[in-house]
Amino acid sequence: MLVVGVDTGAFGAFALLDTDANDLTVYPMPRLMVRVGKTDRPRVDLHGCSTLGRAICANEPRFAVVEKVQGFGKQNAAGAFVFGVAYAAAQMALVASDCPLRFVDPAKWKKELGLSKEKENAVLEAKRLFPQFADQFESVRGVRTNEQAIGNAEATLIAYYGAAKL
Repeated sequence: MLVVGVDTGAFGAFALLDTDANDLTVYPMPRLMVRVGKTDRPRVDLHGCSTLGRAICANEPRFAVVEKVQGFGKQNAAGAFVFGVAYAAAQMALVASDCPLRFVDPAKWKKELGLSKEKENAVLEAKRLFPQFADQFESVRGVRTNEQAIGNAEATLIAYYGAAKL
């Protein structure tokens, strides 16, 4: 079964999991840097998301599982808005490509997989379940930050949860 898992956010990812072939392809969330005041900030690239959604859905996955997120406590309005745009961009990329969507609460999939709220545990579990792809869940200087490694692991685990439970 071919399933897509999506961890939204500027450092999230799309994971294409083929349970029959035991294959995994992880795509980082397309992003670009945008000048906000005097600082460059990462933002989700809408055109990149659209292109990625078409490429992923050309494989005809059974469905995509998107983490059903909401704003964080004590998050300011600007941060919540940016996060909401990233959430919508990921959905838009899949919907525009006619990929059926399913949603799962973070607490639900993490509980089902025995994970705590600590994000680093997702990396450990992804490495345990998919040791042949462990390099996708590691930070590599100049290639992948710790946040990106966590996003890759969470997207993979969301796909795994979807294939097993949905």
